[in-house]
Amino acid sequence: MKKGKNVIIKNLRYFCPVGVIALGLIMVIATCGGDGDGEEGVDGYNVIVTGHWVETYSTSIIPLAQIIFDIEQTGANVTGTYSTSTGVHGIGSGTFSGTVSGNTITYTLNQTTPNCTGTFNGSANVNEDGNAMTSTFTGFDCAGTHNNGRGNVTKQ
Repeated sequence: MKKGKNVIIKNLRYFCPVGVIALGLIMVIATCGGDGDGEEGVDGYNVIVTGHWVETYSTSIIPLAQIIFDIEQTGANVTGTYSTSTGVHGIGSGTFSGTVSGNTITYTLNQTTPNCTGTFNGSANVNEDGNAMTSTFTGFDCAGTHNNGRGNVTKQ
């Protein structure tokens, strides 16, 4: 009897790690289906950014400014327009386009302001509640090259 007990205990030490790993995989698989609220966002994407957004930002040549975005989302694609009253000529405007992956938007801004066109590329991370983003970007326009662009964006 004593010999049988030792065999079971000896074999159990090999079973336990496998059992724990298998249980862990089952738990991971069971929780990979989203956040459990039944909402999958737009066409299965968890981030919904359609709406009116306001960003306060700065760059290497602009100490602090504000920009307003109107964004539409279809699946992983986002498009829209933006405007600002703090441009070089008083008013700036342009178009916005990008893609969503997870909670990150990778985007391009095309500035169409007369006598001050430009292009900016960046990314924004959407918070868990979907009502705020932090962005980083670089680009250029008639004012020069904008490095180290950073912004806080809030859904209105």
